[in-house]
Amino acid sequence: MRLSLLVCFPYVVLVVVLILLLPVPIYLSLFISIVLVIVLVYALYSTKEKTTQQIQVLSNLVDALIDEDYSLQGKSQSDPALSLLLDKINTLSTALHKKTMKAEGEQRLLEKILNQMNALILVVNDKGQVLMANQAAQNVLLPNEQSGTSKSNLQAHHLYLTKPAQLNDTPLGFIQHRTGASIVAMQEAKLKGEYFLYRDNIISVGENQSLFLLTNTNNLLKEKETQAWQSLLRVLSHEVNNSLTPIATISRAMKRKLEAGNVSDNQGFYKEGLNVIDERASSLAGFISSYRTLMYLPAPTKKQICLDSMVSKVVNLFRECEFVFATRFQKQATQIFLLVDEKQLEQVLINLIKNAIEASSEQDNHIGSGQAIKVEFDLECDNGWVELFIIDSGIGLANLKDLFVPMYTTKKNGSGIGLNLSQQIIHNHDGQLLLQNRQSQQGAVAVIRLPIS
Repeated sequence: MRLSLLVCFPYVVLVVVLILLLPVPIYLSLFISIVLVIVLVYALYSTKEKTTQQIQVLSNLVDALIDEDYSLQGKSQSDPALSLLLDKINTLSTALHKKTMKAEGEQRLLEKILNQMNALILVVNDKGQVLMANQAAQNVLLPNEQSGTSKSNLQAHHLYLTKPAQLNDTPLGFIQHRTGASIVAMQEAKLKGEYFLYRDNIISVGENQSLFLLTNTNNLLKEKETQAWQSLLRVLSHEVNNSLTPIATISRAMKRKLEAGNVSDNQGFYKEGLNVIDERASSLAGFISSYRTLMYLPAPTKKQICLDSMVSKVVNLFRECEFVFATRFQKQATQIFLLVDEKQLEQVLINLIKNAIEASSEQDNHIGSGQAIKVEFDLECDNGWVELFIIDSGIGLANLKDLFVPMYTTKKNGSGIGLNLSQQIIHNHDGQLLLQNRQSQQGAVAVIRLPIS
């Protein structure tokens, strides 16, 4: 508007000067001046109205976007600049509408998933107000009738609360000052037993908030316990049946011979039968002894030893095998020292090397190569840890999930003790024992991960 006045002002001054200098009657001069002023005022008013209308249209569109109403669209205008701006706003509205629909769908899916979980999930701000809770948490947070607190704070099947509830006024108020992860004992009517509590800090809309997760440990322990018992009973049943079935069969046959009265004629049969019974009884006794060894593993007596000397000591026990050491193993093994129980760790190495030799032997027998059995050694060091790799060239591992199940074995004469015992020993040394198949070649890899002294 100021620009229009600035542009028109010189022309108005020029017309007035010409009127004054030329011999024009005074009335005509006044008439022309009034007309010019009226035209100028109309032009300015028209420009202002048009500009106000355009700004109002843009304001309405922006207000609609703020209110998340994406149905309002701007119409094409004669002004190219305004039309281009309206097109941009329409494009923005369409994009925001699509993203809003996607976000709403994802939020509904998230609500359904969280509301189906048995774990309690809460989001609490710094003031101790519960801002969000899944259905399991809402069932616990519902206030008692005696408390006088309105239940309208909670929305069934919605994560966010219509009005934040004070955590201290709920049965879960004691968790507000807990940090990290811990096990808590709950005595509330709706929450009895031990719960795993996890807390983490999050930032939402520039506000520091805390995420709490509580899950009942009893259900997890019962599920694991049931799986462990099923695996153990399956193995026990298999081993006991292997021993009792031949004993029962031979015993019935010997009983029939005795009832027939021809003992002297079947002394060889009785001797063979007693040998079978003795063999199976010894096998069963050995099985029970192995189980006792697994259950009563002594605590490690640790001392500092060199990795290279320990591996060399164990390797010398296996003369029939050719061992291949990686270049980095030869360079680093003499410089790595471990704080371990030497006898227990030697037992782990013996078990794993023996498994590698047997796996490679089965493969050689299968293909009939007749070449020397090779077992490879390699290692990696990273951030105070060493990983020792024992690599074989066998047929690989077929059932990875049951490898560490007590008494489980795929060997004809195996007891199913070695791997589980090795895993317990490594665990008692704050390490890990992993078994996996090789990626690019045939065979398996046993990985012992231990902290460097």
